[in-house]
Amino acid sequence: MLMRAVLAGGVAVVAVAACERRPEFHAPAPPRADFLLAAGDSTFWVTTGPKGVRVRGSPLVLARYDGKFYEVYVADEDHSFYDAVFTSQRIYRRDLLTGDSMAVFLDSGVVAASQRYAVAHPDEQPLQSDEDASDDPSTSVTGEVDIVDVHGPYLSYEYRGTSSTKATDTIDSLGAGRQILRRGVIDLRSGVRITPRALFGQVGGDSAVARGHRAFAATLGAIRAARASGNERARLAAEAARSFVFDPNSFALIDADRDPGAQFFAPARGVRAGGLTLPLTPVPVPEAADLDWWTAERVSLPIGGPDSASDVWTRPGLEIVARYDTTGGPQEGQGVVVAIRQVRDARAAASKPAVARREVAGREWRVGRFPSPTRRLYWLDRPLLDSAARRALVRAFNESALYGDDARSVRHELAPATRPARAVWVAYRRHPGGWRAGTHP
Repeated sequence: MLMRAVLAGGVAVVAVAACERRPEFHAPAPPRADFLLAAGDSTFWVTTGPKGVRVRGSPLVLARYDGKFYEVYVADEDHSFYDAVFTSQRIYRRDLLTGDSMAVFLDSGVVAASQRYAVAHPDEQPLQSDEDASDDPSTSVTGEVDIVDVHGPYLSYEYRGTSSTKATDTIDSLGAGRQILRRGVIDLRSGVRITPRALFGQVGGDSAVARGHRAFAATLGAIRAARASGNERARLAAEAARSFVFDPNSFALIDADRDPGAQFFAPARGVRAGGLTLPLTPVPVPEAADLDWWTAERVSLPIGGPDSASDVWTRPGLEIVARYDTTGGPQEGQGVVVAIRQVRDARAAASKPAVARREVAGREWRVGRFPSPTRRLYWLDRPLLDSAARRALVRAFNESALYGDDARSVRHELAPATRPARAVWVAYRRHPGGWRAGTHP
């Protein structure tokens, strides 16, 4: 069967600032740091020190647990016939050290529908990888899955399934003309879909479900109250609300101010409302804050900055600050400006509230502008990443350059200059002979 990676196009970088020396002036170097920053749907490798700031981007989605990094990715599957389309997607977890991959999400409904079609139409053969299906197939059953977020060994996902058929006999498990939408959380170690109790423990899980159920009741109450206004849209919303039900296993894992939390999504039942979900107010689960897996995850999560539009990661001597920026050009969209800041008194900075941190902050260096949101930061030098894991990361970043049609990289040197640095951008496009990106220093 045809299977291909569907991660978005990659980023790899080569930017060099050209300068001339001026012996009497030396630009101060940023503090030494080496870290991975998850921003948007990509991962950026940032290295700072005497040579300046280097940033290398990749469409990798990484998970870290049990002291190891794993790549998480989505791949297409095609089980189609000429007159019947059956396409689905799987989620894989790949160990960066060994290269071994394991499927952690399988779309069994589409596969089963394809098998039933094959039994009902024994004269038809599955399409080969270089063959196309009919432009107007009699049957179509498709499934798509998105990675919502990853927290330690747990992955939150969203699945969308659709089906339609012109035949009188329904062969797909979804039903003719139906759509489904569901959320869930998977344990990357086993591929098992996780319940709130299994994730947060008995006390935390029961508390999360109770809070979620109250949020569901409050949302329905607000919708019904709006109906009394006589507004036609409010009336239609109240009628549609009857189709939603609370499902304790339909949720995503979230970060609730550095404590674990859950956002439940109430699915709709019935043919007319199929494919809809009602997002509920996120609920914190502080009862699970001391669980080992969350304690390890919390290290990578940001703390609030001096305002609601910034995130901060701190360690002795420095801070990484991510400020949300909405003033970019029309083609840039919302982004995050990241800077590394030297802290004169690290102990004072750690003990003071966010607003007072500016009093002890020292010099600041801009790292770059990244897609939003900034999700987490993994330090690679505190503690120091071992050589085998570093080689595995280099290999993963190099290989990810082939996920898209081009790659870019930027490097900012801190050499003395008599005129402003001039950035030279170099883009590489893949050709039939292929190419490989350089290794990360």
